[in-house]
Amino acid sequence: MTVHWFTDPAANGPSVITPTFTEVELQALVEILKFAHDPANAEMELLLCMDAAGTCEHGRSTGRKAAPFTPEIESAIAAGGGVRLWHNHPSQDSLSHHDWLCAGMSDMVEVLALNAKGSIFVGRIVKWDDRLHGLCEWLPRLAADLEMHVDGLAKKRRLDAIHLVAMANLTMHMLNTALAKTTPVRYAYALKNADQMTIAAAGALSLIADGIAFAEQAIQEWLDKHAPASDAEPL
Repeated sequence: MTVHWFTDPAANGPSVITPTFTEVELQALVEILKFAHDPANAEMELLLCMDAAGTCEHGRSTGRKAAPFTPEIESAIAAGGGVRLWHNHPSQDSLSHHDWLCAGMSDMVEVLALNAKGSIFVGRIVKWDDRLHGLCEWLPRLAADLEMHVDGLAKKRRLDAIHLVAMANLTMHMLNTALAKTTPVRYAYALKNADQMTIAAAGALSLIADGIAFAEQAIQEWLDKHAPASDAEPL
């Protein structure tokens, strides 16, 4: 089996990717997007669990705002051969703290979130540190602070209204970029045109750089506060 993790280009930091897909992966993307575009599924997630080579599906589930693991998915993860957990995000944002905790189950698990625009956000943790669990649990609080911080800057710097709301849906993208700069997690992404336009407009006002810097500082302060004993290996 040929494994091709989408997160490999992000080994040295957050990375833009141009992924190539197998036929099975393309079918999965189409199905997840079709599900996400159905108004009846506005708050629903569809989760597909595929092998690491993108050649077969091990299992699937649906759920409101979160799709649970089925026995088939749990068995596929436990087998250790490598799985990809692909799902849509009703929030339209990047990987959540729960996604990172799922990725932390094994270095052979890669989690991919897809928003309704078709942007892809993917993460994997190949080196676990016990502090990551607490850090991931704390991320929602940081995300709220980051969203408020960037929103204030955006209004002060007069970001066009058309991009103001869209910026809120990229809060976790900025946070995950900072996370990949300060910890060993691998974070990669492929943004569609609509998200690229928002990033470009916000970037021109330094909102993206300032948002990432805000998140980086907060994460580093958290890590310093929870520093391991001197004989432990740091993140």
